[in-house]
Amino acid sequence: MFVHLHTHSPYSFLDGATEVERLVRRAAELGMPALALTDHDNLCGMVKFTSACRNYGVRPILGAEVTMEDQSHLTLLAMDSTGYSNLCFLLTRTHANGGRLNPLLPWNALPERASGLVCLTGCRRGQIPSLVRRREHGQAAERAMELRRIFGRSGLVVEMQDDMTPDSRRVCADLQALAGQLGVRAAATNNVHHANRDGYATYDVLKCIQACIPVSEPHRNRPLNAERYLKSAAEMEELFGWAPQVLADTASVALECGDVLPSACDIRDGLCRVLPHGLGHRALGPSPGHPMHRQGLRRRLLRGLLPLPDGCGRHLAQPPVRPFPGAREDAGHRHRLPQR
Repeated sequence: MFVHLHTHSPYSFLDGATEVERLVRRAAELGMPALALTDHDNLCGMVKFTSACRNYGVRPILGAEVTMEDQSHLTLLAMDSTGYSNLCFLLTRTHANGGRLNPLLPWNALPERASGLVCLTGCRRGQIPSLVRRREHGQAAERAMELRRIFGRSGLVVEMQDDMTPDSRRVCADLQALAGQLGVRAAATNNVHHANRDGYATYDVLKCIQACIPVSEPHRNRPLNAERYLKSAAEMEELFGWAPQVLADTASVALECGDVLPSACDIRDGLCRVLPHGLGHRALGPSPGHPMHRQGLRRRLLRGLLPLPDGCGRHLAQPPVRPFPGAREDAGHRHRLPQR
C-alpha cells in the first residue's frame, strides 16, 4: 500500500497546478486511503482539503513544507491536535521571522515544538538530500542525527524522491542507506504538483510566471519532465520496486496521522454550548454597544450554522437583522436573509 505524503495545491503560490478537490478526487479514484497536503509555509487550504477528503472517503493528513532559515526545505506532518497546534506555531514563527514574502524558520525553533509532528527530510531542496546529492555523506548523517534528536527515532522519516531526473536513483539509494544507518524509516514520495501527467503544461507556465520569464526561455526552476503528478500505487511500485519497504512505510506514517480538524457539527455544538451562557447575551443580546458588530455576527451565524439544535437560536431571533447602511429597504418590508 502506498500513500502520498508530499502534495502541493494552488495554496503553494505558483507551485501547485491542481485545485484541492481535484487532487482529493484523484486520490479517491486511485483507491488511496489517505492523502497529505503539504503546501509551502501555510495551512490555508486545510479546511477545504479536510472537507473534500471527508466527502470522498479519504483520510486527510495535514502538513506543510517549511522553508528553513538557510533556504532549505523540511516537510512536517501533524499526527494529532498537539502536532497541528505546534505546526501552526512554527508557521507563525516562520512568517514573523522572514516576512510574508520570504518566510524563514530558524532551526532552533524546532526542538520546543516537535511534539506531535512527523518530520520528512524534504525534496531535492532539503538540506539532507542536497548533501547526499553532493556526496557529502558525513555531513548528511550529522544533520540527520540532529533531526533524530529533535523528533525522535519514530518521528524522523528520510524522504526519497525518484522523479526520473539525472542521479535521482543514486540519491534515493544513498538516502535509504542513510536511514538504515540511523535506524529510522525511509519513505518514498513524489513531490506532487499536479493531479495528472497532462497538468505538466500548466505547472510549467506557473513556474515561468514565478521566474518572470517567457515560456521560450530555459530556467533552472522549470520542471525537467512531467513526472511530479499524483501517481498510482502501481506506478510508484515501478519506481521503487527495488525497495518495497519505502512504499510500505508511507502507509505506516499515514496511520500515525489522524484527522485533526473538528467537523462543522463539532464547531456548531461547541458554539451552542457557549452562546446561551454569557457569550450569547454579551455578543448577541440587547446590549446598546456596537450594534453593527452584533448584526454582522448574527447574520454570519444564521447563514453558516443553521439548523441549530433546540434552544441555541433564541439569542439570534430578535431583534431582526436589518440591511447594512446605504442599502435600500422598501417601506414596510422587513429585510430577510437569503435562504440556502
